[in-house]
Amino acid sequence: MLKNKNDVGINIMGHDASLSYYDGENIFAIDEERLTRFKHDGTSIKKSLECLSKYQHINKNDISFSLCYEDENYFSNPKFVLRKKIEKKIRKVFKLTEIKQQKEILGRGKINFFSKLLFKIPYSIDIIYLIIEYLLFKKFKKKNFRSTIKNYLENDFKKEKLDIKNLNFYDHHTTHCVGAYFFSPFEKCLSISLDLVGDRHFSKVFLCEAENIKEIASSKILLNKRNEVISIGRIYVYFTAYLGFMPNSDEGKVEALAAYGSKKNNKLYDYLIKSTIVSKDNQIIIDENIIDFLEKNISKFELEIGRENIAAAVQGYLEDSVLAYVKQLINQYKVKDICLSGGNFANVKLNMKLYEESGIRNLYIIPAMTDSGAGLGALILNLRKKKLINYKTFKDKKYVMPYWGPHFSNDEIKKTLKKFEDKIIINDETNDLWQKNFAKLITNGKIGGLFQGRMEFGPRALGNRSIIGDARSLKTKERINSVVKGRPNFQPFCPSILEEDREKLFEQSYKNKHMTCAFKMKKEFTTILPSAVHIDNTARPQFVEEKDNVNYYKILREIKKITGYGVVVNTSFNKHGRTMVTNPEDALNDFLDSKLDFICFQGIFVFKKNN
Repeated sequence: MLKNKNDVGINIMGHDASLSYYDGENIFAIDEERLTRFKHDGTSIKKSLECLSKYQHINKNDISFSLCYEDENYFSNPKFVLRKKIEKKIRKVFKLTEIKQQKEILGRGKINFFSKLLFKIPYSIDIIYLIIEYLLFKKFKKKNFRSTIKNYLENDFKKEKLDIKNLNFYDHHTTHCVGAYFFSPFEKCLSISLDLVGDRHFSKVFLCEAENIKEIASSKILLNKRNEVISIGRIYVYFTAYLGFMPNSDEGKVEALAAYGSKKNNKLYDYLIKSTIVSKDNQIIIDENIIDFLEKNISKFELEIGRENIAAAVQGYLEDSVLAYVKQLINQYKVKDICLSGGNFANVKLNMKLYEESGIRNLYIIPAMTDSGAGLGALILNLRKKKLINYKTFKDKKYVMPYWGPHFSNDEIKKTLKKFEDKIIINDETNDLWQKNFAKLITNGKIGGLFQGRMEFGPRALGNRSIIGDARSLKTKERINSVVKGRPNFQPFCPSILEEDREKLFEQSYKNKHMTCAFKMKKEFTTILPSAVHIDNTARPQFVEEKDNVNYYKILREIKKITGYGVVVNTSFNKHGRTMVTNPEDALNDFLDSKLDFICFQGIFVFKKNN
């Protein structure tokens, strides 16, 4: 156990606010969005700190906060945070979960909008205050970034009278890279971050060997005439918005849509790839006029090549420009074990490209690769600075699976179930057979929620807050997309697969346990397991061993006994537009609002009365 128990890592004032804690043995880490159910919430860590306090006895006024330093002109800009606060309040007033609903309400005109607000007096006052604060912008005049953060946190915890004494700032990309290295299985590696923007850079590279962690390359952002950021991530986000999706949220939809198009004979791809070069000193340099060019010409490209080929162009650009960069780094430093972090590496097709073609020997992508993981990296940096942890002792713990969030006892679950007893039927099967019964329901065509143990940290559901379906039926994908999650049908789902079946099913793969990389399934199995693969025969699997998650492993083993394959479709437990469920009440609300067939709470099966 650590001597100092009051160090907390956070990410705040941007997107993906998070909180991380380490006591020398156990990790606690959570995204604020899981508690507020506001996607990519970056406005607060209040609920996360309350959640931590439930599991650890911490004096809030003795906390030492560690966080990544952000350039105040971009995502840390207080205007950005105020805008997100207003959006969050509006969504709470109207109980919005879908972006389309939000646009409909906000598009009805100012008079109607504010008249509706007045019917929600408690929240209306807060929203009007925030709007005035945003317009006048008195609270956040030009200040030192550190004092802005301090004031912001103290204001957020005004009722608790929190006195922020210790704030420790670390470079954005360093938090990503060091966090990825400490959780990786490597002793020596290159740790690469690639993000939209962080502290005036969009990429950094570190050479890591035991306690020696040295920055060896970086790529600075450019600004165009309108003071807009130019980076690889920014270009991808531009296309996300252009294609009608939510920027900084729906990039996975662009990635999925790209599989229906091609970069071959694609004029847009040709232009994008020529816009970016890698210098001899390992800087990624992008034409600063690229966004201006796209805005003038993108509609012409759409008429010529169509939406699918636009998506394929930007996906191909991401893959090939980053591939060239990683190849050059490997050739120069002769290091073939690679760690990846930063939001761009949430793109599993990019990661597959690197795995297959860059010359990598071993690859590790940190499960919380987005900015939520930056808070965890900041915590590690601060504990390392204080000499409370070191490379070897931390690595010896082998923190493999990121089950670091809240957990709930069966007694707590049963108390929540009582609140819903007029709407549900409860079958308590908390014995050694529940995994077998779960497998039977799935193989009989049912789609169920699996809620057990500690919640996952990071964007992927890994069997503890998951929706599970039979991978053998194409109807599983169609049904989950249309009536359970309400997503576009071109989006694929990820499979969970027994590690023992990995080499049998895939052409090339490694023991990826976190759904962070895509692999090509062997053609003969794509028709047997159609809901596990995308249109291009790739899948983003979680390979499961018994030591990773005993209950989940037992379910997959039972499914293999029935079907011959230890494979299920696994997607995060939430309705589309909501965040992954954290507690039993969230799970029941999403269950009742969707057409899920059942939930299993650690052996307690729940069905709807009207089914």
